[in-house]
Amino acid sequence: MKDPVFIGVTGTNGKTSVTSFVRQIANLLGFQAAAIGQRIEINDTVLSRNDIGTGSQALRKYISKIVDNGIQVVAVEVYSAALARNAHNGIMYDAGAFTNLTRDHLDVHGSFKAYKSAKFRFFKHIKSGGAMIIPHLPDNESIIQQAKQHPVKCISATIDNNIFPQSFMNLNLSTAAALAKNTFAKGRDLSNIMTNLQAPPGRLEEFCLNDRNIIVDFAHNPDGLKAVLNHYTDGHQKPNVILSSKGGWPKEKRQEMGQVSEKYAEKVYVCDDDPRQEDPALIRLQLTTATHFIDIASRKNAIKTAIHHMQPKQTLVVAGRGADRYWVGPFGRHIYSDIDFIKSLGAIRISHHQDNKMGFFS
Repeated sequence: MKDPVFIGVTGTNGKTSVTSFVRQIANLLGFQAAAIGQRIEINDTVLSRNDIGTGSQALRKYISKIVDNGIQVVAVEVYSAALARNAHNGIMYDAGAFTNLTRDHLDVHGSFKAYKSAKFRFFKHIKSGGAMIIPHLPDNESIIQQAKQHPVKCISATIDNNIFPQSFMNLNLSTAAALAKNTFAKGRDLSNIMTNLQAPPGRLEEFCLNDRNIIVDFAHNPDGLKAVLNHYTDGHQKPNVILSSKGGWPKEKRQEMGQVSEKYAEKVYVCDDDPRQEDPALIRLQLTTATHFIDIASRKNAIKTAIHHMQPKQTLVVAGRGADRYWVGPFGRHIYSDIDFIKSLGAIRISHHQDNKMGFFS
């Protein structure tokens, strides 16, 4: 490869999965690659996003540094807040993906209109003629129409594999494959490497404990939560869910998450998670949209109680934190991991993502 390839991925859901899959595909094809998002994947090492630093030019400088050190493919999660504060100025992507667009981050932007406007700035960061991959979803028509106003090549991504049990994860994988085929993997057959790909840590991590199924997922908005809970509905049996909200999120988002949980979950355990400067009791109250929700402030106690009351073959979705390694309260940072805690109870991992050489740093 003569020049490095830069790929941007935006959307409300799926950004981490798509960028991680791009990085993995590039590695399996023999390229040095990085995925930059909530954390940084450089080949088979994971670093903290704090390594990027702060300031409007921090991301551009970090990308330049890793390219100077031999990275050939860079896949970046493009956040609406970063676009709004011009953190991507000076960065042009060879190709991009826009996964979906649903109501989120209204605490940052003030309205869905402002959030959408910030997201649509992404198109200005795609090189003229570059591929824009848009998953084939009913609600993505507004994205397609906006893309047509820019000099990009719109490509619809549809599920063309069944590597994962979840359709939305397979769509993320197909989106990543389309990005690869339109940039660094032109003319390459990817079918022989797809089965080697793994979902990122904290995305649909599956565990088993005494014949009970436990799912750890980062689902932290209504649309993502609905997708996960709906997938794990088996016939007429709905999964149970651990529901929480980080501090700083608007009341409306929390109420929507509560309503989704009420509709798609059997039992809902509301607990604390990363309250920051907010009153955690008020957060739980805003999440509790039905009287039968079970309020247990301690996340550890909520998980233990939920597991204790589960029947064999039932599923518990532990939502909101994914692979996070700490939470922040009024008095600072506290080390905590859903995955570590669940494993401490004796749960055994059974998911597609396997422990590998990646190291995790808070």
